[in-house]
Amino acid sequence: MDTLMTCDEAGPRIARFVDGQLVDAEYRSVRKHLAGCPLCRSGFYRAMARGILAAHARPAPPAPKRSPEVKSPTCPGLTG
Repeated sequence: MDTLMTCDEAGPRIARFVDGQLVDAEYRSVRKHLAGCPLCRSGFYRAMARGILAAHARPAPPAPKRSPEVKSPTCPGLTG
């Protein structure tokens, strides 16, 4: 029978769980713990929100430059 992971064991693994950095057995243990622990689940939601906010805070990469001779496929009269 599997023993449930404690909050002390799961807590430090939540960020790696969110990032997909846990091996299968560890992933399943954290997932099982999160399903039954509202406190750690709220930590999981906070970690997800931090990741989403961090992704949106990064500047978008510059758009590739097109040659003036290349016409837009959606608007034939528009050039680079």
